[in-house]
Amino acid sequence: MKSIAQLLLITLIAFSLQSCGGGEKGNNTTDTTNTTPDTSATTNTTEKTDNSKENKDSTPTEDKTTQKDTGDAEKNGIMERTLTGVWSQGDMTSFTFGPEANRCAYTDPAADLKGTYRVENGNTLIVEADNKKEYEKNTGRKGTMIYKIVQVTEQPPYQLILQEGEVKMTFKLTKSFGD
Repeated sequence: MKSIAQLLLITLIAFSLQSCGGGEKGNNTTDTTNTTPDTSATTNTTEKTDNSKENKDSTPTEDKTTQKDTGDAEKNGIMERTLTGVWSQGDMTSFTFGPEANRCAYTDPAADLKGTYRVENGNTLIVEADNKKEYEKNTGRKGTMIYKIVQVTEQPPYQLILQEGEVKMTFKLTKSFGD
C-alpha cells in the first residue's frame, strides 16, 4: 500500500511538473505547445525600432522644402509668363526674364547676375544666381534675391513694380518675348 501511495505521489508530481513546463530536460522530451516562445513583445519592439529607422531614413531635408506651400501653380505660371521680357529702370538697371523658360538676367551698375527665377504665392519673385557663392563673393550681395510683386500692368505702358524691404522699384517693359 505504501508503494502504491508512493507511486501515485510520484506520478502526480511528474504530471504536475510536466504540465507546468518542468521536467522536460530530465526525460529528453519536448512539448511543442509549451516551448514556443511568445514573440509578441519582441516583435513589437522590433517593429518600433524598424519604424523609427524608417522614419529617420524617409524624412530627408529636401522634403521640408518641397512641402512648403508655394501657392497656386497655375497662378504662379501665369505670372511667370507675364514677366517674360526685358524690364528696365533706365539704361543701367534691368531684368531680363526669358526667352528660355525660367532663365533670367539682372544687370545694374555694380553687378550682373545670370540665373533662374520663379514666382511663389502669385506675388513673390525669387531670382537665384547660377553660381551663388561666386556671385556673393564677387559682389558682396546675396545670390538669392526675393521681391514682392506689387503690380504688373496688363495694358500699355506696361509696368512692373517690385518691392524689396521698404524700397519700391518701377520697371518698364522694353522688349517682350511673349506671344
